[in-house]
Amino acid sequence: MVSCSTPTASKKETAPDTGADQPFFDQNTVSLLSLNSDAEKALEDWTAMKNLLSNLETLPNVKQNSLAFQLKTLSEEVLEIKTNKLSEPFNQPSIISRFKVIKTFVLKAHLTDASLHSSAQFKENITELLNAYNAFVNQLNVVVKETINTDTIIDF
Repeated sequence: MVSCSTPTASKKETAPDTGADQPFFDQNTVSLLSLNSDAEKALEDWTAMKNLLSNLETLPNVKQNSLAFQLKTLSEEVLEIKTNKLSEPFNQPSIISRFKVIKTFVLKAHLTDASLHSSAQFKENITELLNAYNAFVNQLNVVVKETINTDTIIDF
């Protein structure tokens, strides 16, 4: 039997958009600071801290479906860093205390049940973590700058 009707295009079935492949934040809610070149140079031998800072910088752009893995990675990295074994110029209370704040927020976020990752409170906690990151980076920059200025004065 032959029909005169036109064939209809088959409907493509797609999975509903759950936002899993979307960044955790719709837009960066916190502008992240960067290490200055002197601080980057001072951190050359501190691989664990460089890795941690690098992963924290990517946190606002992490996709929803990768967030739990990223938090696990961050928690492993903060636990690897021992504040009682810091070298100069980083063995200072201002650096140690700011690192401990980052460590607290990372572990808190990692231990939060994944079903709560879309809650406003969890996003606020991540924002606080990013603010702690900024305070830490700022302090690293300040300490390195002070060390360089002190060295310059002593050499003079």
